[in-house]
Amino acid sequence: MARSMNPEFTINGDFGYLYDQNGQFISSVQEVTGQISVNREEIMRSGTRVTGYKATSITGTGSIRRFKVTSDWVKLIGNSFADGSGPVAAGQLIVKLDDPAALGTERLLLKNVKFWEIDFGWTVGSLIEENVEFTFEGFEVLDEMDGDPTITAARFDAVSA
Repeated sequence: MARSMNPEFTINGDFGYLYDQNGQFISSVQEVTGQISVNREEIMRSGTRVTGYKATSITGTGSIRRFKVTSDWVKLIGNSFADGSGPVAAGQLIVKLDDPAALGTERLLLKNVKFWEIDFGWTVGSLIEENVEFTFEGFEVLDEMDGDPTITAARFDAVSA
Protein backbone atom coordinates (compact mmCIF):
# COMPACT_ATOMS: atom_id res chain seq x y z
CA MET A 1 0.00 0.00 0.00
CA ALA A 2 1.44 3.37 -1.02
CA ARG A 3 1.99 6.00 1.62
CA SER A 4 2.36 9.75 1.35
CA MET A 5 3.35 12.45 3.81
CA ASN A 6 0.38 14.13 5.44
CA PRO A 7 0.85 17.83 4.61
CA GLU A 8 -0.88 18.88 7.84
CA PHE A 9 2.15 17.65 9.81
CA THR A 10 4.55 20.14 8.20
CA ILE A 11 5.76 22.69 10.73
CA ASN A 12 4.72 26.33 10.50
CA GLY A 13 7.38 28.77 11.76
CA ASP A 14 4.63 31.01 13.15
CA PHE A 15 4.64 28.65 16.12
CA GLY A 16 8.35 29.11 16.91
CA TYR A 17 9.44 30.45 20.29
CA LEU A 18 12.74 31.52 21.83
CA TYR A 19 13.34 31.64 25.58
CA ASP A 20 16.31 33.14 27.42
CA GLN A 21 18.23 31.47 30.24
CA ASN A 22 15.62 32.65 32.76
CA GLY A 23 12.79 31.03 30.79
CA GLN A 24 11.48 34.39 29.56
CA PHE A 25 9.86 34.40 26.11
CA ILE A 26 11.63 36.79 23.71
CA SER A 27 8.63 38.20 21.86
CA SER A 28 10.34 40.27 19.16
CA VAL A 29 12.09 37.33 17.45
CA GLN A 30 11.28 36.70 13.79
CA GLU A 31 13.83 34.00 12.98
CA VAL A 32 16.21 31.65 14.76
CA THR A 33 18.77 29.61 12.87
CA GLY A 34 21.26 27.10 14.19
CA GLN A 35 23.78 24.66 12.88
CA ILE A 36 25.95 21.95 14.37
CA SER A 37 28.99 21.21 12.22
CA VAL A 38 31.67 18.55 12.46
CA ASN A 39 35.06 20.15 11.84
CA ARG A 40 37.55 17.99 10.02
CA GLU A 41 41.09 17.78 8.76
CA GLU A 42 42.00 16.59 5.28
CA ILE A 43 44.14 13.48 5.28
CA MET A 44 46.34 12.93 2.23
CA ARG A 45 47.29 9.27 1.81
CA SER A 46 49.90 7.53 -0.27
CA GLY A 47 48.66 5.30 -3.04
CA THR A 48 45.53 7.34 -3.79
CA ARG A 49 44.54 10.79 -4.98
CA VAL A 50 41.34 10.62 -2.93
CA THR A 51 41.35 12.89 0.10
CA GLY A 52 40.27 11.30 3.39
CA TYR A 53 38.89 13.18 6.39
CA LYS A 54 39.36 12.99 10.16
CA ALA A 55 36.71 14.48 12.44
CA THR A 56 38.41 16.81 14.93
CA SER A 57 35.79 18.88 16.79
CA ILE A 58 32.20 20.08 16.73
CA THR A 59 31.01 23.68 16.32
CA GLY A 60 27.57 25.08 17.19
CA THR A 61 26.58 28.39 15.57
CA GLY A 62 23.37 30.31 15.12
CA SER A 63 21.67 33.64 14.68
CA ILE A 64 18.63 35.50 15.92
CA ARG A 65 16.76 38.05 13.81
CA ARG A 66 14.38 40.26 15.75
CA PHE A 67 12.47 43.51 15.53
CA LYS A 68 14.15 46.37 17.33
CA VAL A 69 11.80 47.51 20.08
CA THR A 70 14.28 48.47 22.84
CA SER A 71 18.01 49.09 23.25
CA ASP A 72 18.44 46.11 25.59
CA TRP A 73 20.50 43.90 23.26
CA VAL A 74 22.69 46.74 21.97
CA LYS A 75 23.44 47.66 25.58
CA LEU A 76 24.03 44.09 26.72
CA ILE A 77 26.21 43.00 23.84
CA GLY A 78 27.74 46.34 22.79
CA ASN A 79 28.78 47.37 26.29
CA SER A 80 30.65 44.12 26.82
CA PHE A 81 32.70 44.79 23.70
CA ALA A 82 33.36 48.41 24.71
CA ASP A 83 34.68 47.47 28.15
CA GLY A 84 36.76 44.59 26.79
CA SER A 85 34.89 41.81 28.56
CA GLY A 86 33.08 40.42 25.46
CA PRO A 87 31.78 38.09 24.20
CA VAL A 88 28.56 38.06 26.17
CA ALA A 89 27.79 34.68 27.69
CA ALA A 90 24.03 34.17 27.74
CA GLY A 91 24.18 30.82 29.46
CA GLN A 92 21.50 29.00 27.53
CA LEU A 93 18.62 29.45 25.11
CA ILE A 94 15.60 27.24 24.49
CA VAL A 95 14.36 27.01 20.90
CA LYS A 96 10.80 25.68 20.66
CA LEU A 97 8.50 24.65 17.80
CA ASP A 98 4.90 24.06 18.88
CA ASP A 99 2.62 23.96 15.81
CA PRO A 100 -0.76 22.63 17.04
CA ALA A 101 -1.09 20.45 13.91
CA ALA A 102 2.36 18.87 14.37
CA LEU A 103 3.30 15.50 15.79
CA GLY A 104 4.23 17.04 19.15
CA THR A 105 6.48 19.83 20.35
CA GLU A 106 10.21 20.15 19.79
CA ARG A 107 12.34 21.93 22.39
CA LEU A 108 16.12 22.23 22.12
CA LEU A 109 18.31 23.52 24.94
CA LEU A 110 21.41 25.32 23.62
CA LYS A 111 24.19 25.35 26.23
CA ASN A 112 26.96 27.88 26.89
CA VAL A 113 25.59 30.40 24.37
CA LYS A 114 27.83 33.37 23.57
CA PHE A 115 27.01 36.45 21.48
CA TRP A 116 29.83 37.71 19.28
CA GLU A 117 28.31 40.62 17.34
CA ILE A 118 25.23 42.76 16.97
CA ASP A 119 23.95 44.78 14.02
CA PHE A 120 22.63 48.31 14.34
CA GLY A 121 21.48 51.09 12.04
CA TRP A 122 18.35 51.92 10.07
CA THR A 123 16.85 52.36 6.60
CA VAL A 124 14.23 54.97 5.76
CA GLY A 125 10.83 53.38 5.13
CA SER A 126 11.75 50.05 6.76
CA LEU A 127 11.14 48.41 10.09
CA ILE A 128 14.33 48.10 12.11
CA GLU A 129 15.69 44.62 12.75
CA GLU A 130 18.61 43.34 14.81
CA ASN A 131 20.67 40.36 13.73
CA VAL A 132 22.59 38.65 16.49
CA GLU A 133 25.14 35.90 15.81
CA PHE A 134 25.95 33.38 18.52
CA THR A 135 27.84 30.20 19.24
CA PHE A 136 26.90 27.38 21.57
CA GLU A 137 28.91 24.55 23.06
CA GLY A 138 26.33 21.82 23.47
CA PHE A 139 22.66 21.02 23.13
CA GLU A 140 20.02 18.73 24.50
CA VAL A 141 16.70 17.62 23.01
CA LEU A 142 14.15 18.33 25.75
CA ASP A 143 11.01 17.42 23.77
CA GLU A 144 10.72 15.84 20.34
CA MET A 145 8.15 15.48 17.60
CA ASP A 146 7.44 11.82 17.03
CA GLY A 147 4.93 9.70 15.15
CA ASP A 148 4.02 8.52 11.67
CA PRO A 149 3.88 11.53 9.31
CA THR A 150 2.38 9.49 6.46
CA ILE A 151 -1.11 8.63 5.33
CA THR A 152 -2.05 5.54 3.34
CA ALA A 153 -2.90 5.74 -0.36
CA ALA A 154 -6.60 5.00 0.30
CA ARG A 155 -6.82 7.80 2.84
CA PHE A 156 -4.71 10.08 0.62
CA ASP A 157 -7.16 9.57 -2.26
CA ALA A 158 -10.07 10.45 0.04
CA VAL A 159 -8.29 13.56 1.37
CA SER A 160 -7.17 14.82 -2.05
CA ALA A 161 -10.53 14.27 -3.75
